[in-house]
Amino acid sequence: MKQLLPQLLLAGLGAAGSLGAARAQCQLQFDPIVWTQVYRDDFNQLDRTEWDTSPDHNTNINAHGGWGSEWYDFNDPSLVTIRQQPNSTNKVLVLTAKRWLDAYGNPVEDSVLNDTQKGTYRPLRYRSGMLISADNPGDYHSKQTSYGAWEARIKCPTNPNAWPAFWLWSGSTEIDILDGISPDSTSPAQAVQNNVIDNLWKKHSASTNPQPNLESCGAKLKAWSALGQPLSTKFSDDYHVYTMVWTPDFVTFFFDGRETNTVPRSAVITRNDWPEIRLSLQMLPWVGKCPGCDPNETAEMYVDWVRVLKPNVIPGQPDYGHPYFSNYSVATNTFKTSSEFLNRDITALATTSSKVNATAGSITTNPNKAGQVFYRGTDNLLYVATQQGTTWTVDALPVPPLANIAVQGDVVYHQANNLVLYRGADACVQGYQFNGSTW
Repeated sequence: MKQLLPQLLLAGLGAAGSLGAARAQCQLQFDPIVWTQVYRDDFNQLDRTEWDTSPDHNTNINAHGGWGSEWYDFNDPSLVTIRQQPNSTNKVLVLTAKRWLDAYGNPVEDSVLNDTQKGTYRPLRYRSGMLISADNPGDYHSKQTSYGAWEARIKCPTNPNAWPAFWLWSGSTEIDILDGISPDSTSPAQAVQNNVIDNLWKKHSASTNPQPNLESCGAKLKAWSALGQPLSTKFSDDYHVYTMVWTPDFVTFFFDGRETNTVPRSAVITRNDWPEIRLSLQMLPWVGKCPGCDPNETAEMYVDWVRVLKPNVIPGQPDYGHPYFSNYSVATNTFKTSSEFLNRDITALATTSSKVNATAGSITTNPNKAGQVFYRGTDNLLYVATQQGTTWTVDALPVPPLANIAVQGDVVYHQANNLVLYRGADACVQGYQFNGSTW
């Protein structure tokens, strides 16, 4: 027997119920007709024809090349290894950082000239591992021309001094797909970031670099930016896929298949070149001394695979054999959905109880209003997420003085009557109705 539907005409959504704003996300989805994988390394073995292990391509051990307080000792094979995963046949690349010790086992505190013009020095206290594309560009190699998609599956270190990075570099452009900032922390101020940098920005004339072009532009994200991840998730808990799609018009970043940031060319200029893939384990702190540091301190960064995809100028015919012909623009619907997904950041200012309930039937869209979604929270109350421009706000629908209104499932929207309906805890059909201005 059907139960009567209680009509709940409630007060408006006040500021007290707001849970902050966040970006809408699209889902990564490569069209196989348009996109072709032109390079992939699953790291079953270390291919020395594809990879070098220092910034200067293993030419000068005395250069102590690096960016943080590490230098990349390409003479130590233990810093770049292939390791079989426990209880698995799968192998992964392991980049290791170790304290730099002298012949007596004492930690070394040294420095190297970092900027000749400024006369600044960079501290040295770790020896570390990295991979950099070997100088053999062309078909099926890790070094490809600009434009396309680059992605890797990475597990970050647990050591808070570690700065894992997955990035592209050329003389003109740097794109940081994963640029670690205390990636093992869950505090609101810390996360990992992505970034697009114009290496020639300071050299431009007014005619070649008109405002408002910037030197760099990036964004930060948390490990729980992907749907279904709890707030306590850390980048070191598991592997995540970091993806970047680069066209002449924009650079778009994805985290576990969800869009996190897009930088248009109008903000930062990028250029066609031969960028190197760099997988590096940098170390903090970047300045000052480190008295009393543990001489046995280590950090490990794990990489399951890395790959490169290129769009085809002619569908079904990859153009990677013609590198400078790849000055193409690509329709966004060839690599991401047009539907928008909610970023877990929409509830960043809220308590854990307001997250989306993982039970099926916990979310529905409003067909009468584009950009509005209702969902059942983990506290079994109903929430409404509304798109406002490029951001979303989330509000908890006010609870009336009635018993047994907790949401138990089957959240749907009745278009004709502007009703969001759900199965209540008392097994009754319940819901909220829009009266023109409030719920």
